[in-house]
Amino acid sequence: MPVKLTVVVFNRPNMFEVQDSYFNMCGYHSLKALFTNPNFRDAHKDLTLYYPERFLNVIDQRALLTRIRAQEYEEVLIVTHSVYIIQTAPNHEVRVVQGNRIDETDGLFKLSNDAVGLPLNLGQLQIAGV
Repeated sequence: MPVKLTVVVFNRPNMFEVQDSYFNMCGYHSLKALFTNPNFRDAHKDLTLYYPERFLNVIDQRALLTRIRAQEYEEVLIVTHSVYIIQTAPNHEVRVVQGNRIDETDGLFKLSNDAVGLPLNLGQLQIAGV
């Protein structure tokens, strides 16, 4: 069965602050294993990654979707601003979120499960092309 992949393109947050919450580390151990363990088989059927480019070099970012498809995931959600990840995803799998512009001088932007940053319910955001 092919994986249902959604790549959500969102404004770049302050990368020094994104790691403040365990919520923002969703999928980290699976991501690390995808690139460090050649025999890795994830027992989970779903994978959620928030800004995986924090941990990957350019070559790994371009290989990410290939490695994900080699697993037996049923559904994968990737929130990113990496052009290298976006370029490897087919158009029908990419969703561009039209959020308010976030200037570097507007203070810290944090992914969170509260009203501070990216909401848990992505369906409530205005998505271009949908």
